[in-house]
Amino acid sequence: MTNAEGPRLPAGHPATIGPYRVTAVLGEGGMGVVYAAEQLEPVRRRVAIKLIRTGGGDTGEVTARFGAERQALAVMEHPAIAKVYDAGVTPDGAPYFVMEYLEGMPITEWCDAHAASTEQRLLLFIEVCRAIQHAHGKGIIHRDLKPGNILVTEQAGRPLPKVIDFGIAKAVDLRLGEQSLVTQHGQLLGTPAYMAPEQADGDGIDIDTRADIYALGVMLYELLVGRLPLDPKEMGFLPFIARLVMRQTNPPTPSARLVTLAEEGPAIAARRQTDIVHLRREVAGDLDWVTMRALDPERDRRYATAVALAEDLERHLRDEPVTARPPTTGYRLQKFVRRNRGAVLAGVLAMVALVGGTVTTAIGMVKASRAERVALREAATARAVADFLVDLFRSAEPTFASGGNLTARDLLDRGVADVETRLRDQPVVKARVLSTLGDAYGGLGFFDAAEQLHRRALTLVDSVLSPGDTAIAAHLDRLADAIALNAVGGYRAAGAEVRAMRERALRIRERHLSEDTTAWLGALSAVAWARQASGATDSALAQLDSARAALAPRVDPGNRHVLLLRDLRARLLINDGRYADAVATLETLLADTVVSSPFWSQTVRDGLRNNLAGAYGEVGRAADAVTIYEDLLANLGRDRDSSTAPTYEPSMFNLAAAYASVGAFDAAAAVWDQVTHRVDAIHRDDPTQANPYRIDRAVAEGQAGRWDLMRATLDTAIPIALAAMNDPRIGTRAHANRFMALRALAMLLEGTASSPAAVEDSLRRRLGTDPIILREGYAALASVALHDDRLEAVPRYVARELGFSPDPVDSLTRLGFWARQAALVGDSGLATRFGAAAATALRRAMQDPGDAGYANTLCWRGALNGLAAEAMPACDRAVAEGAPADVARYHDSRGLARALTGDLDGAATDYEAYLADVVTRGLGETAAIKQRMWVQELRAGRNPFTEEALEELRR
Repeated sequence: MTNAEGPRLPAGHPATIGPYRVTAVLGEGGMGVVYAAEQLEPVRRRVAIKLIRTGGGDTGEVTARFGAERQALAVMEHPAIAKVYDAGVTPDGAPYFVMEYLEGMPITEWCDAHAASTEQRLLLFIEVCRAIQHAHGKGIIHRDLKPGNILVTEQAGRPLPKVIDFGIAKAVDLRLGEQSLVTQHGQLLGTPAYMAPEQADGDGIDIDTRADIYALGVMLYELLVGRLPLDPKEMGFLPFIARLVMRQTNPPTPSARLVTLAEEGPAIAARRQTDIVHLRREVAGDLDWVTMRALDPERDRRYATAVALAEDLERHLRDEPVTARPPTTGYRLQKFVRRNRGAVLAGVLAMVALVGGTVTTAIGMVKASRAERVALREAATARAVADFLVDLFRSAEPTFASGGNLTARDLLDRGVADVETRLRDQPVVKARVLSTLGDAYGGLGFFDAAEQLHRRALTLVDSVLSPGDTAIAAHLDRLADAIALNAVGGYRAAGAEVRAMRERALRIRERHLSEDTTAWLGALSAVAWARQASGATDSALAQLDSARAALAPRVDPGNRHVLLLRDLRARLLINDGRYADAVATLETLLADTVVSSPFWSQTVRDGLRNNLAGAYGEVGRAADAVTIYEDLLANLGRDRDSSTAPTYEPSMFNLAAAYASVGAFDAAAAVWDQVTHRVDAIHRDDPTQANPYRIDRAVAEGQAGRWDLMRATLDTAIPIALAAMNDPRIGTRAHANRFMALRALAMLLEGTASSPAAVEDSLRRRLGTDPIILREGYAALASVALHDDRLEAVPRYVARELGFSPDPVDSLTRLGFWARQAALVGDSGLATRFGAAAATALRRAMQDPGDAGYANTLCWRGALNGLAAEAMPACDRAVAEGAPADVARYHDSRGLARALTGDLDGAATDYEAYLADVVTRGLGETAAIKQRMWVQELRAGRNPFTEEALEELRR
């Protein structure tokens, strides 16, 4: 099965095998001979025939092995696995099977002959991994994976890998061969250089799919650096097998191996379209970790599946952190969990996993492209962080051993306290530990604590590192993420402070563009989203265009980073509602020959097409959207295990919504039912997981005027949402469920009831008497009525909402909200009416003397709701009467109110008083970044409090 037929038939070879005419010998091996042949009927085609050698004696074992293989191949159907057409037995009892004839080259030879880049090699290898996963899913282990059994063919000018020769495959599903073993006990099968250590043990029984993972790791190593990790020809066969059996396989990492190839290195790099220096940089870091994890001599520490290996490589290509972990820290953390599995609470287990992943990623992401001094510092810092955290976990063991209880928060708090004593003289390490602990706090939902730790970390590195150090950029990004998580509005609502941090991080990354393009691209993307969040989409788009122009002279047009910039541009356009422009951008991008080639990740292509389908739906091309969604869903079901693909359910839902948009409700309902059944089956104890799909389905049904269908869907969804209200396991998702369900219910009632009174009656019948739920229900009714232009009903619903809370401060806030909502839909009369009611609520609240804290609340709420002038007496009283510990905060509130009344100098004075208190308390430069920016703007005569900035503060 190579690219040449070889010699014509020599003596001793058959002229025919069954109905096939033999034309050439393609190869001979331990199990038999492979022939090229012609099939004449019922179709005419070239085939390859594998004739099993029986040896003239007892053929039972070989026949049994052949039978297992025949069954195995019969259940496999994958584009990257060679097809089997037929099988039989010759008159003299020799089994054979017939497979597709392939004109191809072993994958390593093909890549070298075509000078495939590292990225192109990885994309081909990912396809091989997915083919192997398909076989594993059918219960088949290949057991002899090697480049010679993975041929690269070319179809329509595009390379396609094909896995061949499952001749020594083992059925892990006993139904495949209950009466015979594929391998006789004790027989060593496989190619030594690609053989897993457990295969070398020789008993042949305890071999599972992870043996193939090891072989894949060997091939990955070879594809990257052109050499085997361990070569039996260099070592000698017996010493090589001895090392395998003893699990003493510790080859150098791929990047380290390149260092040893002084003479051959330039030629190896040239075959990868680069030079040796850049090849080392490409391979170091992520690819070292991924390869060595696949090659771990202990199979429990390898990737569990071939698809997990493929997905880690895809993460690398998408510039995302990989899951491969440095062994030392990972194993020490795992041992901690094993020792205490019975005593460790679920929260602690989650925190251990989170922190362990954070630390190991920090070590693994050290890039060889950085200056050596910085790289060494980063590696040392990451290891110091690992040591600190392992010691922290170890310190908890006496508590567990004595039966004590220790929560995740307790453990984190202990770590924060330890930082101050243990790392006082190591500011960079201290900053990294604080940041890592901050990530852990955030992962457990303690967002305030997370943000404060990240602020302290940034202050530390700012004080000891040069302004352009990339470590500062990393801490800026992590703090920005923490602030965004701590903002109720989420990532894109985090506002001006986050944008300022993103911009600063990008300026640092730009200085190191030639060293780390990936980090620069990530920073650029973050700035683009931050600019769009602040209403500056045109600025974000212009910046992307400038970045592409700056990158163009450095790379070829098909470079991954250039294409990702074009994709980011399309996503910004979609997010801004410019769907026609997004369609044009995405269609051009998908037509690019580089994107359409198999060297570009299928995951990325699918993502582009998914975005295009969504944009089609917005510009009236629903039928085109349906076509894309159907194809994407078919690809997911065919190419991966659809039960675990994270994009499968969303893709199904998109297809259902597209069906609904073209009126195909029967088809939509069938897909919707599949989605909710699948998600419910996965999350049996949490029905809220599938509820967003039900609610979105109801909305789609209502938008099409199918109120009967919508009502039936909500009959299921609403009770689930309300029942989750007090379930502590569900947390914030319960609120989101309830909000979505009530909005959908309001849409249904507004669309079907004859009058506002009838709407209210239906609402109360549906929701019962719980005042919290009823209040939210009336708010949902008001919102839907406002946006559906049923304005006469809005004051009635708002009045009902406010009737559940007599607190004038709460009324002030809600009335201010409704005034803004009315203004957004263009009803100035209704906006004025709600604004006047908010002013009345403020006057009522100010009649209560209260303390300085209460006065400050009125100052703040009044300013944020368009009543800064009216609230000024409360602002002045708060500053005048406030306790020393609180007065700085009160200056903060009055500064906002003064700025909104036009007193910019007075506002600046208030914020300067706030900043002076920050300095007095030693909170550092980052504790008041927003206020520092505001002072600069105010002193320059500019008011920083745009409506977007105010909306951030309201959140």
